Amino acid sequence: LEDDYYQAYDVTEILQNAGATIIGCRARSLDLTELKALGSIDIALLDVNLGGTHSFGFARLLQSHKIPCLFITGYDPDIVPQ
Repeated sequence: LEDDYYQAYDVTEILQNAGATIIGCRARSLDLTELKALGSIDIALLDVNLGGTHSFGFARLLQSHKIPCLFITGYDPDIVPQ
């Protein structure tokens, strides 16, 4: 999840050049139906701030489905909940 087009594009390009397969890039959180439609996910990269809301709720949804996630942020790491 990344709401900044240029950052999303850059990260996608870097990961693809490193051999990753990108199955989706979104600017907002997904619901369970959308998440399941993506298929198998090895890891999700999440921007903390998505246009004034946080991605923590989506991270909890991912965790409940045993999908690891990594936060990408310029914020202090102390704002990320355990």
